[in-house]
Amino acid sequence: MRRKAAIGALAGLVMLGSLAVLLPRSTPPVATIVHDAGPPPSRVEPEVRAASLAPPGDGPARVSCTDLSRIMDQVLGELVEEPQPLDEVVLATSVRDWLDPHGFWSAAPDSAAGRRMGTTRWISALGNPTSPCQESLAVGALLEREIGDLGAEFDEARAGEGDADDVEEPWLAASTTVFEATKVTRQAVQLAHILGRRAGAVERAVGGAMGPLVDAGRMRFFPILKPDAWAEVVHAALLRSWVVLVDPHGDWAPNGEEAGVLELDLESTTPSPFWTRYARTALGLRIDEGAEGGLRDGDVVVELGGHAVMGLTPEQIEQLRWHLAYEKRSFAAKVLRANPLRLDDVTVDLPAIEHAEGTAEESLQVTRIPYGDGQVVVIAIPDVRTDLGDELGRVLQAITREGAVGVALDLRGNGGGATDGASGALGHFLPGAPLFALRRRDGTLEVQQASAGTAATAWRGPLAVLVDGATASAAEMIGGALASYGRATLVGTATFGKGCAQEYLDDVADAGVLRVTTLVYALPDGAPVQRVGLKPRLLVDEWRRGTSERERDLRGAPKTWQGPDIRDRKLMADLGTMRWPGHLGRVGPCAEPSVCRALKMLGTAPSARR
Repeated sequence: MRRKAAIGALAGLVMLGSLAVLLPRSTPPVATIVHDAGPPPSRVEPEVRAASLAPPGDGPARVSCTDLSRIMDQVLGELVEEPQPLDEVVLATSVRDWLDPHGFWSAAPDSAAGRRMGTTRWISALGNPTSPCQESLAVGALLEREIGDLGAEFDEARAGEGDADDVEEPWLAASTTVFEATKVTRQAVQLAHILGRRAGAVERAVGGAMGPLVDAGRMRFFPILKPDAWAEVVHAALLRSWVVLVDPHGDWAPNGEEAGVLELDLESTTPSPFWTRYARTALGLRIDEGAEGGLRDGDVVVELGGHAVMGLTPEQIEQLRWHLAYEKRSFAAKVLRANPLRLDDVTVDLPAIEHAEGTAEESLQVTRIPYGDGQVVVIAIPDVRTDLGDELGRVLQAITREGAVGVALDLRGNGGGATDGASGALGHFLPGAPLFALRRRDGTLEVQQASAGTAATAWRGPLAVLVDGATASAAEMIGGALASYGRATLVGTATFGKGCAQEYLDDVADAGVLRVTTLVYALPDGAPVQRVGLKPRLLVDEWRRGTSERERDLRGAPKTWQGPDIRDRKLMADLGTMRWPGHLGRVGPCAEPSVCRALKMLGTAPSARR
C-alpha cells in the first residue's frame, strides 16, 4: 500500500525575488516554484495554504470521471516536457494500492475488486487513462458488496459473538499494530474480524465513552457508498498514481490531505509536531517517540481536537496534525493508557510559532580546524532551511571577527530544502548576482537572483564547498553557483543532478492540489544541472557514499538543459580570484580524518596561495 517512496519529500517555503520556491530534504529532491505576487488563480501559495489547512474529511477522496479527465489534461499542459509512455501494468498495481489505505479494500488477496483491477480488461482501460469510467463502475459494484460484507464481519466481532476463546487482552488490542507495512498478505475478512474484535475488547474494558470513537472508525473502514461513488474513489486513486508516473517529481492530493504534498517542515515558522514517530493501531495511533505538549510516549491517541483518529489514513493523520498545529495553540485530546487501561482526557498545549532565533551554531554544525598559522571554519549544513541566509550570516560575522583564514561549506548529504535559504546564503558571497535561468515548456525564461546581502555578513575570503552524491537540489544550487562564479572550489564527488523545478497548482476541478514539474534550470554560466550534477575539481573517493541512484536514473525525469550565461561580469571582476591559503603541512586534527585530507588537498592544489 502507499508506494510513494519514488516521489521524495518537499519542505520549506522560500522567496526568490518574485518567486516562492519549495525544495525537499530527501532524495529524489524537488524544487517547487510558485509566483508570489499577483499569482494566477490556479497557483497555490503554500504558506497561506498551510496556515489554513482544513481537517481531513470522514470519507475517502472522490473525483468524478469528468474531473479526472480535466485534471489530467491540466497536468499534461503544464509539464515541462511531453511524458514518456505509461506502463499500464505498473499503473494498475499502483491504483490498487492507492485505493486501499488499510489492507482490505483492494490490496488483500481475497479482494474481488483487487483481482478485477489486475485483469487485462482493467489494464487495457488504463491504456487511455482519461476514459476508464465504465470499468471503474464495475470495480465500484464489487467494492459496494465486499465492503458491506466486511462491515458486517466487523460488527459481529465487535459485539463479541463467536468463539469464546476469540478474545483480546484490552491493552494489547489498543496498542499493538495491525496493519501490514508493505505487501498485504492477510485476507480482508480476517483483518475486518481483528479490527472488530480489538475495538470491542477496548470498548468493554473502558466503557461507553469509546463507542462514538469506534463508530467513527467503523464508517471510515467500511464506508457505505453506491457503485458510482466507489467509482469516484477509484478515480481519485487513479489520479494519484497517474501523476507520479507521468512526472516522477509530481504529486496530487485531495483537499483535506494536501499537507502531505506541501510538506512545510523546512519553514522557520514550523509548528510543533506533537510527536516524531508513531504507528497506527486498530483504535488510533500509538506515539512511539517525541511526544510533547502533555502527550506521552506510549499513549494511544484516539481523539485529537474533537476528531476521532480511528480509521484515519496516514495522509489524513498528517493533515489533522498540521491543521491543529497551525490553528490552535491548545486543544483537547483523548488517549488510552495502561496500568490500568483507561481513557484519559489530555489538554495539549503547544508553544507559539516563532521564527528561529539565537545562536546559528545551534542549528548549523560549525567546526574550527587548525590550519597553518590560523584556522579554517567548516560549516556543515544538513538541509537548506528558509532562514539559512540569516543563520549563515551570523556565523560568518562571528568568524570574520575571529580572523579565520578560510571557510568550507559542508553540503555532503544535503538533499536540498528551501531555495529562499539558498538565495539568502548565496547573498553573503555573491550579493545580488543573477543565479539561475529557468526555462518553461514554451521556451520562456525566468531568472533567479541572490539576495543583496550586507557588508557585516559578507565573506570575501577563501571558500570551498564539500559535496557528495547525496548533495542535491537547493544544495546543488549553492555549490554550483559559487563554482560557476569562480567564488569557491568544489571538493568531493559528483552530486545528484537535480536541475528541474515544480509548481503547486490548485487543480481545475478544485478537488485538490497538484505538484507538477514545469521548469528546468541551469547554473549562472549556463552549465546544466539536470541529470548531470556538479563535478568537483578536487575528488575525494571515500565520499562516494549514500544512494547510488541519481536523477538520470528516474524514469520520466526531464532531459538535460544548457542555459544562457547570465553571470554578472562586473561582480566577477570586483570579486577577483581568491586562492585558498597554503597550510605549511599543518592541518588538524579533525574528528573526521577525510575532512583534514580534503583541506590538505585544497592547500596543496596548484591554485593555492603560498
